[in-house]
Amino acid sequence: MTEVQKYSVLETTSAFEIRDYEPHILLTTIEAGNLNSAGNRAFSKLANYIFGGNVKSQKIAMTAPVLEVPDGNGYAVSFVMPADMTLAEMPQANPGLTIREMPAAKYAAIRFTGLATDELFSKKEKQLREALDKANLPSSGAAEYARYSGPWTPFFIRRNEV
Repeated sequence: MTEVQKYSVLETTSAFEIRDYEPHILLTTIEAGNLNSAGNRAFSKLANYIFGGNVKSQKIAMTAPVLEVPDGNGYAVSFVMPADMTLAEMPQANPGLTIREMPAAKYAAIRFTGLATDELFSKKEKQLREALDKANLPSSGAAEYARYSGPWTPFFIRRNEV
């Protein structure tokens, strides 16, 4: 079973959850294009690294979600590394990839199903920001788009989040 990024739910409303995410390590690449084209190109680079295409030929378990953050004319696409890995254990990043340690943080999240498209994620991001405004909770920074399901999963049960 695929490891899912760890978090604790601090509050649940009818519109969103407030979550506390544990510190984690991200493997990231930036790709031009829309959500799907950037995601597909990035996925192959990131997957190559974790499947042993790194300087140590070290295999690293696949986790969920795949994170995408709008970045100029494309997306910064990241794999979350397994929770038991440390930064010191990570093989050196391949060209075009970066490895960074992220501190614990609180996020608001909204979960939904469907095919991952720029339009769907933008709509859900707007919905989340409006719900946060209505609850008098500030939001800041770029939204992170999270895809948990593989491409073989029927669209109507795919887990997505903003």
